[in-house]
Amino acid sequence: MSEVFSLPVIDDADIFWIEEALGLRFEGERRDVLRALDSGDVEACPGSGKTTLLVAKLAILARKWTARSRGICVLSYTTVARDELEKGVQRVPEAARLLAYPHYVGTIHGFVNSFLALPYLRSYHMGPIGVRFIDDDRCRAVARRIVWEDDRFEPIRKFAIMRAQSSSRKATAGAPQKTAMEVVSELCHALEYRGADLGLDLSAFQLKDPKQPTYKAMIKLRRRLRRLGCFFHNDMFAFGERLVAEAPQYPALIRHRFPCVFMDEMQDTRPLHAAMLSRLFPKDACALRQRFGDSDQAIYDGDRGEPEAVPVDAFPDTQARSLPRSNRFGGWIAARASAVAPSRRVMEGDALHRWGALKGEPTGSRGHTIFLFGPEAMHERPLQAFGALLCREFDGDTLRQGVFTAIGRVHAPPGQRARKADQLPHSVRDYWNRYEPDASRRTARPRVLADYLCLAHHRRTESGELGPAITELALGLIHLLEACGAPDFGTRHNPLRQLRAYASERPALWQAMHKWLWDCATMSTPPNPAAWPVIRVATEALVASHQEEGWHGPRWMEPIDAFLAWPTEAIVRPPEQPPRHLYAHDDENGRSVNIRLGSIHSVKGQTHTATLILDTFFHSCHIGRHFRLLAGRKSPIALDAQRLLYVAMTRPSHLLCVALRASHLGEGKAALGWERRLQDVGWRIERIAS
Repeated sequence: MSEVFSLPVIDDADIFWIEEALGLRFEGERRDVLRALDSGDVEACPGSGKTTLLVAKLAILARKWTARSRGICVLSYTTVARDELEKGVQRVPEAARLLAYPHYVGTIHGFVNSFLALPYLRSYHMGPIGVRFIDDDRCRAVARRIVWEDDRFEPIRKFAIMRAQSSSRKATAGAPQKTAMEVVSELCHALEYRGADLGLDLSAFQLKDPKQPTYKAMIKLRRRLRRLGCFFHNDMFAFGERLVAEAPQYPALIRHRFPCVFMDEMQDTRPLHAAMLSRLFPKDACALRQRFGDSDQAIYDGDRGEPEAVPVDAFPDTQARSLPRSNRFGGWIAARASAVAPSRRVMEGDALHRWGALKGEPTGSRGHTIFLFGPEAMHERPLQAFGALLCREFDGDTLRQGVFTAIGRVHAPPGQRARKADQLPHSVRDYWNRYEPDASRRTARPRVLADYLCLAHHRRTESGELGPAITELALGLIHLLEACGAPDFGTRHNPLRQLRAYASERPALWQAMHKWLWDCATMSTPPNPAAWPVIRVATEALVASHQEEGWHGPRWMEPIDAFLAWPTEAIVRPPEQPPRHLYAHDDENGRSVNIRLGSIHSVKGQTHTATLILDTFFHSCHIGRHFRLLAGRKSPIALDAQRLLYVAMTRPSHLLCVALRASHLGEGKAALGWERRLQDVGWRIERIAS
């Protein structure tokens, strides 16, 4: 700890340098934030250029950094935010130094793994603990397999059966009966370590007595997972807490290693993770700690089953700097979104986009439309009306190159839950029944075997080669073998080599797997329901050759049957079929536009050319019950719903639209009165005919 450290100073020459490097100008509050070298928080409105500003600051500091063994730590909550930062720093050669020692740029999870949890596991007093993977879904899958395969965990199976039988007696349309398999899955969600004592929280299942057989079996199951090297993401934070409890001096060592810390997307950080960050990097103990975010966009702040947490070092602090000016949209959208913002913080629209040039209206208030529809016009009509508006308002180049979206709070169908007439539209699919929720995910991965085969066919068609298809099929085969009781394969790197190594001492098995992979990869047509029985029989034959004694009993049939069954909605479609999250609209003049459907959560952080917000139902109608907010009036609204509406309203650069049932405005004079109030603040009202 002998290296002398002094914090670099940012002056006007540094700012001029980065402005030239990025081709930008930093003025006003942006320049103030760029120069600031005191610890504090920054509240940045949507489109304020927060990420660019942070990249500029990091580039200046990296350029002037002299310490060889002490570095800058940059943490973000999501991998998307981390990737955006990494791309930004790579634009400036001097900033690219941040991607190597002694600096760290990554997610909060990655930092805790690298600097706390894994060092603790390697130095465990009873011997190093190996880590095969850190993955919630795979960890639960291994736990489920153990419960159903090993009779030592029969108390858990009996508990699940009893709880399932109890749910059948209490089942209602809104709370359907649960199966024993579903109860086991819920129990597996409770296997995460909690706190420095590495305990389990089983209170949700009324399991509080350590002498109960089910309680003891759950503890034994958790120990089995640890011996196998299978861990949840939250386990790593528990190990981190354990390390700090056993070595109280450790946070000071971390701060010495990283005297400068920047945290991005702080509003989304969960209480458990925020508490760990505050323990490692308290504001007053760091040479420099700056946190960036927007509390009005905190749509991922639910506790997700975590124990009640007392806010520690809450974001933002009372002296937070503000970036209220948006480069994304103009003054009209800024005013409407400010009226919805939970903080009531006033934004300024500073975008000089070409909406005014298109319509000759600098305020850009002409096209922003509220579509009102009746129950009979709910399906597809609002999307048609939105598409027609886009074709009228934008030129051909913009229609081809722009990003046009229709988003709602609830995008997935409610499943078995009752859907009453006054709760419709319930989800995005009620506006278009061909919408496939998983299709809009950037990283949607196969869930069943048919998805793997569809994706493999797409890879072969796309590349013209068999290699990419066989890789996808090998991943599907690993998924199937693990479900059948094979030891967990761990990492998915080079799956074909993993399969060959797994069957190295069983030539007949490798021959069967090789034939299956080849047959599936060379199919002339994409998988379909008619051909699926033949594929399933071949797959079951392969599994039979893997299991020398066949299936592991009848309780194994349910999960394997589900994996082998042809799904009603596959997430991967053959390339000749249109994507199930894109709605195509063609007008009478031959102009067309693609509208991307999805959830509000899925578009956070994105910029769209135009956005249609679809009213959906979650306990209440998200927009319909609170439409007064659109007119700048007050309306009691739950904080999570308010934040979601704010996030949705701040996505578009040019055009903001809303679709909701006309009945929410009332009848007769009351409805006309609200229409006038909405028009007074700049909304255009369009009633959709039945």
